[in-house]
Parts: sequence; C-alpha cells; structure tokens
Amino acid sequence: MSDKPPVGKVQQKRVIDTPPAGSVQTPPPKSLAEKEMEFRQQQKIRQDKAKEAEEEAAQQKKRKDNCDAARRNLALYQSGERIARRNDAGEREILDDSQRAAEAAKAQQAVNEWCK
Repeated sequence: MSDKPPVGKVQQKRVIDTPPAGSVQTPPPKSLAEKEMEFRQQQKIRQDKAKEAEEEAAQQKKRKDNCDAARRNLALYQSGERIARRNDAGEREILDDSQRAAEAAKAQQAVNEWCK
C-alpha cells in the first residue's frame, strides 16, 4: 500500500456539485406561535371537511327516506285497494277514482323528485 496510485491506472476525481455559499437561503425556522397557528388552521380545515361530510350524509339519508316513503305511497295508490282518510271535520272518507288518480300523480311526482 502506498500513497501513489498503481501504475497504468488513471486516478478518478470525485466531483461534488455544491451551490455557492450565498445562493442557497433556507427560511428561518418557524417560531412556536407560527407552528401553533398553522396547526390551528389545519385543524379547522379538517373540522370543516368533517362537518360537510356529516351534512352530506344526513342529506343523503333524508333523500333516501323520502324516496322510500314516496314509493310506498305510489304503490298504495296504484294497488287498487280502497283508501280512506280523515277530512277536516275528522270524518272518514273513501277516495274515489279521480281523487285516487290525483293522489297517484302527486305520489309519482314525489318519486321523481326524491328518487333521482
């Protein structure tokens, strides 16, 4: 072992690219208050997203429930069974064919609205 490279072989130089000392500027480290503020902002964003997702889920559940109810009503009016309801005086009245058709049309409209 010697300080000289073996004869016949060329010594390869390693070149490491480093930028000049003045050209690279690292931002100063953030203070504790800045870190806390960023954390609070991120936390608020996460809470807002969670709230939006929760509201969306509630709206979807409401839409599904209303769709199911509208379909049940439509099936009832299309079934051909006699349907009775209470009038304003509290008396029981049976729907005739024209009333049944009108209620079936309303129920179909509700199905179209809620079951998209």
